[in-house]
Amino acid sequence: MEEAAAISSTKSKEIIESRGHIVDKIETFPIIVSDDIESVSKTAEMEKILNSLNLMQDVTRLKSRQRRSGKARMRGRSVKVGKSTLFVVSKSEKLSQACGSIPGIDVKSANELSVLDLAPGGTPIRLTVYSKSALEKIEKIQSPHLELMVSVK
Repeated sequence: MEEAAAISSTKSKEIIESRGHIVDKIETFPIIVSDDIESVSKTAEMEKILNSLNLMQDVTRLKSRQRRSGKARMRGRSVKVGKSTLFVVSKSEKLSQACGSIPGIDVKSANELSVLDLAPGGTPIRLTVYSKSALEKIEKIQSPHLELMVSVK
């Protein structure tokens, strides 16, 4: 049930901004793209897509993180990588390869989506991009929270 509530709240710009994501140039939520994104396998192509969707500004905000000192650094945890955009697709193999070297970007298939992906660390919601086929798989989940999400399509 928590997963359904987390998915349905990805359409609220206010909640997404309250988590710290930079979404100034994006008008509509949730962000829905065609299934062609699942065939992208190169990082350079993925960066062009992020620029065209106005998501690159949210990725660049992660570069301003400071290094930690003390015991955390001695134990190999000197850099804490934040979370940026989550891509929910039906087949994640090629796209996850393209997004592997971009910090903060995660790719999940609709079948293995969990609350921890949508609200990492218990902080509500994450900037999420859905493919059309992933939305069709999410439609099959029976929940009153998702009725709003299905009507957006």
